[in-house]
Amino acid sequence: MKHWLSLINTLALPRPLKIEVSTSLHLPAFLLVGLASREVAESRERVRAAMEASGLAFPRKRVVVNLSPASIPKQGTGIDLAIALAIAQSSEMASEMASVTASEKMSQSESSPTRLDFAWGELGLRGEVRSCGHLLRAYSAACQAKADRFFFPKDDEEEMIQLRERFGEALGKDPLPIPIAVQTLREAGERARAETISTVTGPSVSRFRALERKSPPPPFTLGHLPAEWEDWAGCAMVGGHSVLLLGPKGAGKTHTLEWLASLLPLPPGEMRLTQALLGELLPRAPEHALRKVGPQVRPAALLGSFRAGRLFPGELSLAHGGALIADEFPEWARDSREALRGPLERGLLEITQAGARETLPCRFQILASGNLCACGNDGARPQLRSSRHDRGAATCRCTPTQKDLYLARLSEPILDRIDLVQIFETRNRSGRKTELETPGQQLVRLRARVTSARARLIARWGGLPAEWDATQVSQVESELLSSAQTDPPPLEWRSRRRLIRVCASLCAWKGKDQPGPQEHAQLRRWLKRNIRGAEGLTPAPTPPLLAPFNAIRYDTWR
Repeated sequence: MKHWLSLINTLALPRPLKIEVSTSLHLPAFLLVGLASREVAESRERVRAAMEASGLAFPRKRVVVNLSPASIPKQGTGIDLAIALAIAQSSEMASEMASVTASEKMSQSESSPTRLDFAWGELGLRGEVRSCGHLLRAYSAACQAKADRFFFPKDDEEEMIQLRERFGEALGKDPLPIPIAVQTLREAGERARAETISTVTGPSVSRFRALERKSPPPPFTLGHLPAEWEDWAGCAMVGGHSVLLLGPKGAGKTHTLEWLASLLPLPPGEMRLTQALLGELLPRAPEHALRKVGPQVRPAALLGSFRAGRLFPGELSLAHGGALIADEFPEWARDSREALRGPLERGLLEITQAGARETLPCRFQILASGNLCACGNDGARPQLRSSRHDRGAATCRCTPTQKDLYLARLSEPILDRIDLVQIFETRNRSGRKTELETPGQQLVRLRARVTSARARLIARWGGLPAEWDATQVSQVESELLSSAQTDPPPLEWRSRRRLIRVCASLCAWKGKDQPGPQEHAQLRRWLKRNIRGAEGLTPAPTPPLLAPFNAIRYDTWR
């Protein structure tokens, strides 16, 4: 006996849908039950016309099609193919069973194994099978159901080859469903009745293997990253830490964030699969999990929403496995900033609107930047006036009270969830230094070091420090702080957790098993700094080893 499956496309992550058909000797009717949306309810006419055009007998009975589970709304025209094949199979089985005896029915039911077939495609009135998108979500649901075969439109054959090659390991270790491309409903019915299975064929896909092993090219035009910032940037990207850069305008904050985003390693296969599944819910799927938002963003755009019964993931979920570049972070609306609390803490967010509720994954790095005051000149080096009409644009005009109120927009709960907060100011370079390598060569070198250090960190601790919970932090703390000459300072829990996580990332970046006394002393001093205090704006000179974790002056480049 066969079972036909399709896709439930109203949830964040796809689930299989079971098609059940019942026929009875009543007045001819065609009913769909199971919270079918308008386009699914209209499939009755498409299925009936396609079956008659394909030469498949439509039952002259009362036909009831149940879409199970019945408590979840169903959307999408891709269910057409599965409904038509389930009805055709039910009619064939009814005619075959009418001509056999009861003993033969019992022996057939015991000898014939259950076969699970999955179908996804829209039907035309003449019986053609058309593409309807969401192919990866449908194939992922077929893998969850451990289906034997997967019927899909012929037009999507090239896309099927790509996704099987890109996400084959992430979809499951069990034998994947055999994809079968069909062009018409008649062909699908014949292939469904056939005992021998011919797999999908297509061009060579070796080029996709090469693409998956390399990081994508950066979407930015990068200049040189100053050498004193390499260790800090590498440590942030190795551990997956959230970053906040504060300083005057023109100090290079945006360029530094672009460098951090370019150093972002490829996420694991399961996370890339989740990225692609969430992206297919949008009319146009994003190319990567690197999202950039500005001060005008609202909470609904960050978290996601339900519109006309459809789920639209927000920027936080689309950044899953990647990074969220938050430009001018203090200028954000308060409700937009505070909406980041739960996602940064748990890596999950919940959307509740009009009786609908959905939980979405959102494990990402936030790379934020902002000014120290409303005018944007606080912390900048005063410049000489070029003429008497120049009023000195680099001179801050804000009062101390205005500066405090501006930085008070960043609440303590948000700052507690950001591991690395850096404050720096600009200074003019006395001369141009000859660079020994181009920005592209520097990017390749730092990417390779970040990738190897992250692999070493995961092999040792089993995960990234930014994702550690209280139990993992306690286990790592005893080993990392065992070499300290003095007892650890009595820090608040979140500050202590930040100390352990950043310390582990620094050790991985430096290639050390345990930090030395200098690292311990600098991390303690860095955690005690407050961005609202004058100490963070005028830091004391520190040794080169401690520079990545101190508020240092940033040299602008030409």
